[in-house]
Amino acid sequence: TPGFGGIDATRKTPWFPNGAPYPTNLNTEVLAFTQLVSLDQQERDQRDALILNAAYAAIQVWPTSKLAVDGTYATGTSEPSAPLSLVISNCKRLNKTDIESLPIQGHAMQINMEEGAKEARFQIVSSNGIVLKCHLYENRDPYKARRQLLTRALNEVPHSRTLAILLRHILYHACATLVGDAEGALSHEALLAMSIYMCRRTPSCDPGDALVGFLNDFGKNIDTKTQSINPKGHLVQKVHPDDQISVLALENNNINLAAGCTCWRMIRAHLQSFSSALKAFNPSTALTPLSTMIAHRPLWRRVNGQQAKMMSDPSILGGTPSTTYSMPPASSTQGITPESPVLQLPDGTGGMLDFARTQSLTIPRSPMLLEPANNSNVADLAAQFPQHVNRNVEKLARQFPEVVSSAPSSVVNSPAIAELVVRFPLSVTNGSNLNMLT
Repeated sequence: TPGFGGIDATRKTPWFPNGAPYPTNLNTEVLAFTQLVSLDQQERDQRDALILNAAYAAIQVWPTSKLAVDGTYATGTSEPSAPLSLVISNCKRLNKTDIESLPIQGHAMQINMEEGAKEARFQIVSSNGIVLKCHLYENRDPYKARRQLLTRALNEVPHSRTLAILLRHILYHACATLVGDAEGALSHEALLAMSIYMCRRTPSCDPGDALVGFLNDFGKNIDTKTQSINPKGHLVQKVHPDDQISVLALENNNINLAAGCTCWRMIRAHLQSFSSALKAFNPSTALTPLSTMIAHRPLWRRVNGQQAKMMSDPSILGGTPSTTYSMPPASSTQGITPESPVLQLPDGTGGMLDFARTQSLTIPRSPMLLEPANNSNVADLAAQFPQHVNRNVEKLARQFPEVVSSAPSSVVNSPAIAELVVRFPLSVTNGSNLNMLT
């Protein structure tokens, strides 16, 4: 047995691959687990490229359209298996022919639109298996206010995002149709609102305590037949009596985020089972508390995959292999004017990056999927996306030696410039473009 505060190498889990801390603290374990299942930098880059590809294509067909990332990716609660969601609004004269004409190549597309409808859906499956679900509206985006209020609450309430990631994982792996987009499932927005509610109600603000409270309250204590959940942190007399569970939307209490959920009884039974397993945790029969409710085998495959990535490129995961277990610090959402952004992408820490439609900045396009952006965009990219410029400068010297040789040393030694050149190599053709950034 290790000394107090040491590592027990006999108790290895995917989120503690070198051994669990002794004794194992549930708060630390929840954070470690969430860090493991959250998207790494390479996975975010792949999703950004697919979203930008679809966004650029949409702007070609509907020049006045507005775009917004939705779903788990927008709220920073996405796992690798979760689909992406993109809302495209203000699509004037929406019709199926225009959707079919979208200049998106190399991806399978499925379209769902009724004749004469003012909205439509299409789904893209990329070559690496990432699913992007796009919802098009002829007029305004009806869910903009909800998305902004939920994101703001997640940023304001400590560990609400962490709790939502863990709950989605255990419920999804208990039964894939319990949470998400499946018919009758608990919606992603409802789960987020319930997580925000529980974290507001947790005096310690610790994620482990919030998890225990969620399992107890929603598994047993809260009478969902007579009470509605308000994400501001309190219960009210049930507002939507015909629904199995009532979770009030932040923008309007007359909206039930869980209105379509028909499997609440099954979800509640699973929550009761998880709560009982956690209470009955015994180190002689389970490695760690979370091991009582989470299967290891799929996650070990993720650990092995991440280790392979690290060997080829340490910056993919944002640094060297981690032996500490903490979430990245939350950043505040940037100030956003209503009309300027064409698209906002999550920065992975709860903030959003704006891709604006201006005279000097076109949509930055992945060199793997789209044409290069104009050379004049390089300075704008550096100025507008500082949170994305955190990789090491060695990539610049290794991949683009001709650019390095023609640029001043002050430029070459800038990690920001290295990141821009690696992400948008065709935007930078000579050292003079790099000089714009000094």
